[in-house]
Amino acid sequence: MRTWGGSGWPTNQNVKNGKRRRWKTIRTVVDRLVEEKGFEDMTMREICAESGIGLSTFYNYFSSKDDLLFDRYHRLNTMVAQLSEEELAWLSPPDALKRLMSYMIENIRTRVFDMLLNYHQKELRHVQEWYRKEPYCLFQVIDDIVKRGIEDGEFRPDLDREWVRGYLWFLINGCTTMQCMTEEEFLKDSRMEREVERWIDSLRVS
Repeated sequence: MRTWGGSGWPTNQNVKNGKRRRWKTIRTVVDRLVEEKGFEDMTMREICAESGIGLSTFYNYFSSKDDLLFDRYHRLNTMVAQLSEEELAWLSPPDALKRLMSYMIENIRTRVFDMLLNYHQKELRHVQEWYRKEPYCLFQVIDDIVKRGIEDGEFRPDLDREWVRGYLWFLINGCTTMQCMTEEEFLKDSRMEREVERWIDSLRVS
């Protein structure tokens, strides 16, 4: 049953909830179509038909088909921020870094492959544009964890936060590239995660 405001129009909260549901529907449809047909063969008309919306409504949420890939970046930012607030903040800095990297690797491992491939290609081409539009949350989370670890005496005081951040980002990009090149074979076992954990342990105060 629709709830109305005093003026006879839907309340702002109902409007927001409706937009949120529609956004979620579009994202779910896109995930399924990409898995079934591939990103390039999926059309915007199909997305709209499956989502029960018109093309003009689609443009209220996304400016183009490629914007669906930026939406993945935005969603990952949101998920990392939520993980940091709800989980990482309560772990020791070494365990927080391990959990963060495990989360990122699992995200790569479980993504719809064709979407992962297209996202990665798009990100490499438009990384600066995306970062200007919305700063990458992962970098800030890594910086915060390393800073906390140094202040708490758990990480070596001479650690360069920018270097740690760059190295972990190098590992994430490398895992993504190898997952794409090997068509999802690279991360089928957990050796990479174990090596990352060993490296993080090497950052501890002796």
